[in-house]
Amino acid sequence: MSGGGIVTDRDYLGAIAAFIGARLQHPVPRCNSTNPRVSTIAVHQHKSKFGQVRVYCDLADTEQVRQAWAESSEWTDADEVPIDFRDRCLVNDADHYRMTYLEMASLVPQYKNQIFSGSDFPELLFDKDELDKWLTELDELSTQRYISKWAVGVPASLRTRQ
Repeated sequence: MSGGGIVTDRDYLGAIAAFIGARLQHPVPRCNSTNPRVSTIAVHQHKSKFGQVRVYCDLADTEQVRQAWAESSEWTDADEVPIDFRDRCLVNDADHYRMTYLEMASLVPQYKNQIFSGSDFPELLFDKDELDKWLTELDELSTQRYISKWAVGVPASLRTRQ
């Protein structure tokens, strides 16, 4: 809260960032799911910055994926996590990221622009027509954002989202 007990937009945006950051990586209680791991998203920082909600994160974080692989029933003695498992983590994380942001925007619609404009992955917040257009215009530089970790392209399942 700002001085004098007055709540400002900056205070709200900081709280929204904290809620989004927590939701992106918070485990689900066992009473609500047989799988407590919600995602393999690593949140590095959340805050209000320049009038935007900022949540700095990585989808399918390498260490989180390794932990998920070790916890999975598919686990083998292989040293490397299979690429298809990483791809599934990325798709799951993209869905979870999208739903988290859309749910927050529906709860506080007056801050939708501030929430969306500061997102790390705004393309995941597009509707289907916007997403199709973005994927069509995807250039090599944008592609590097997704393939830098594993030297694989954007999973086909992300390209065909309904």
